[in-house]
Amino acid sequence: MRAVQLLADKPVDALIEACDGTRVKPFIIYSTDLTGSKLRKMLDRLSPLEPKVVAVHAEISDILDVEKIMERLSIAKEYGAAPGLATHRPGITIPWVEEAGVPVEVILAPLNMLGYAMEPDSERSLEAIKSCSRKVVAIKPLAAGKLSPSAGFEFVYRYVNSAAVGITSETEMMETYRAAATVYQERS
Repeated sequence: MRAVQLLADKPVDALIEACDGTRVKPFIIYSTDLTGSKLRKMLDRLSPLEPKVVAVHAEISDILDVEKIMERLSIAKEYGAAPGLATHRPGITIPWVEEAGVPVEVILAPLNMLGYAMEPDSERSLEAIKSCSRKVVAIKPLAAGKLSPSAGFEFVYRYVNSAAVGITSETEMMETYRAAATVYQERS
């Protein structure tokens, strides 16, 4: 594990506390729909963790509104984070980002062998991910628990170098980390 994707502010205090006094600085990807003073307040709170990527949440990015996206990306840049964008519609949003020249460095997009949550369909989504000029982080790589970590990682790491996996228990965490390490070693 090299990174943590924060989807909400609840785990922030626990993560800050866990890292306090250690040399551990996780690679933080923060996905948000916040803007203005609320986003600045959250990024001030996250500042001890030095978030590396701040991504506009799919609820905002998938409406393809440049003004709303740029408002959030400019705040992310103020804090020294790489600008990112999350999408639930990679087959539509990624080509739009490429064509419109939206200045993002990282895109978080659903990618899994079942095509789960890959809108408008898995073929267009996969083609958009493969041709994307930005770094892509696969989200939903286990298709909401329908795939084992081994199967999920085997597939997504054919197309991207990074994946974000939801983990809800220590057992899931150990299974996921073991599978990721195995797939990583096989690719090296």
